[in-house]
Amino acid sequence: MNNYFFENPVGTNRVSLTVSDRSIEDLKEAEIIPKESKVIVKPYNSNPKADEFAFSSHVDKIRIDGDSLVFDLEVLSVWFLDEYRKIREQAFKLLDNYEVRAMVSKRDDILALIEKDKELLRNLTDDLNLSDCKTPKEIANKVPFALAVDYDTKYKDMFKS
Repeated sequence: MNNYFFENPVGTNRVSLTVSDRSIEDLKEAEIIPKESKVIVKPYNSNPKADEFAFSSHVDKIRIDGDSLVFDLEVLSVWFLDEYRKIREQAFKLLDNYEVRAMVSKRDDILALIEKDKELLRNLTDDLNLSDCKTPKEIANKVPFALAVDYDTKYKDMFKS
């Protein structure tokens, strides 16, 4: 059983994946893989290492470079920014709830803290520069501090006093 990574459409940087026990020739004959497509074959592993898993689960973010599979760092950066935006939206919802509680409780001190946190979250994607990252790991490790904060823990105890 093998993982067949192939350019699709032919002549582009786009990659498709099929897993099969058939040969490349059989897959091309059956028109599963385009006849003119570059193909990289990797043995199928039911318990893959992290990098093997990343390639097979993020096919839309890789490209064929000679005889190798590589992550397209620009596409990967855009994907991470989109994921950060989704996480940020959840943080905004939580902070909105605490903001209402602070207003009702007339806690201007907490309101000021919440507004600072919201400002950090708003500027998150503008302040984050992934263009200097040279590897997928560097991109993945550049998690914005504002997303690492547990806002629930930070604010829930403030209402007990």
